[in-house]
Amino acid sequence: MDRDSAFTDAALADAMAYVIWSEGLQDRRFMDTFCLGFDEAHLPPGIPPNQSYQAYLFGRRDGISKTPAWAESITGVPAQTVVNLARRYATTKPACLLPGLGPQRTGSGEQTVRTLAMLACLTGNVGIPGGGAAGTGGVRGPAFQGYPVPPNPYPGRIPSFLWTRAIESALEMTPETDGLQGVERLETNIKMIFNLAGNTLINQHSDINATIRLLKDTGKCEFILCSDVFMTPSARFADILLPAPSFFEDENIAPPWDFGNYLLFNRQVIEPLFGSRFEYRFLEALAQRLGLRDAWSGGYEGYPQRLEAIYADCRKAEPELPDYETFKREGGYYFKGRKPCIAYEEQIRDLARHPFPTPSGKIEIFSPQLYNLGRHEEVPAIPGYLPCPEGPEDPLAATYPLN
Repeated sequence: MDRDSAFTDAALADAMAYVIWSEGLQDRRFMDTFCLGFDEAHLPPGIPPNQSYQAYLFGRRDGISKTPAWAESITGVPAQTVVNLARRYATTKPACLLPGLGPQRTGSGEQTVRTLAMLACLTGNVGIPGGGAAGTGGVRGPAFQGYPVPPNPYPGRIPSFLWTRAIESALEMTPETDGLQGVERLETNIKMIFNLAGNTLINQHSDINATIRLLKDTGKCEFILCSDVFMTPSARFADILLPAPSFFEDENIAPPWDFGNYLLFNRQVIEPLFGSRFEYRFLEALAQRLGLRDAWSGGYEGYPQRLEAIYADCRKAEPELPDYETFKREGGYYFKGRKPCIAYEEQIRDLARHPFPTPSGKIEIFSPQLYNLGRHEEVPAIPGYLPCPEGPEDPLAATYPLN
């Protein structure tokens, strides 16, 4: 709809909320019952005035009301179009917002996701058939069991996006500034990367040029192993590159990507080409050389036996599945009679017994945790529009108009 959608959707959502609130189209009962911090009366104790979403929306915080005209100046969407969209969304019952996995993949993109969730709350479209809490729309399928992984003996965890920082300056990372969990400080920088079937080293990071410079510096990350079917951009930085077979060259059990009510069997068509080896098989050989095969394999004779055991675990969780030989012969199984999933249905039906998974037990339009970080301009406690660095409002856009 707008010229720079991924960067400016939060401004559009703010303006829609302004119209809905101004015209009394909001679901006040829903907000009063289930939401924290949408107005001054529902702020947590001890929070100064004008920190609520309503105060932001009507300009009591920064002197700028988030009107459709304001949004038009940012998004290029005509103000009247914003008004019409807001009225149509607020008066259509139920209504579903389904942003998927794209809008948040920009600078300040998390604010877009938060503003869309806020709209769903503002109109009472959470936890009802046909509504939507503004997530991906993906519904978790059956409980498939994957390869058993033992607990990691090291308690420290970092956000996956900050592995580059952990290569350069891990000792400076803190829980407050970097989301470090499990420990107060890391003891060393990352010196080795073991990357199997993933292009995450380059293509799944933001500043590609900076990441390339980092990986080229062998004094930082000293060893990189990659296993992949293709010479991906990430694989080009491997010290050891192990060719993996395609799905035509080995058998496997294939669950859907995160969501779906089916399970597939991947039948081997040809023997692996060019000396490639499935990761399980070379790890098995490595465990054998280290004298750890029995511990690593769980006592199974080989990969086919392990695969059958994993399927047996799936059947324990999902007894509807057929026996293994039938599953292999049919090439998969589609589950029958699944009940439609309505996100947060239990919470809306009985909040006292089923609180939301937040510290307050409610939907936190205002987040005390984010507020207590003390980075209010950079990480606001409420949803709302934040200009994206090098986005459409940056002076650079005059020279580089494409984002």
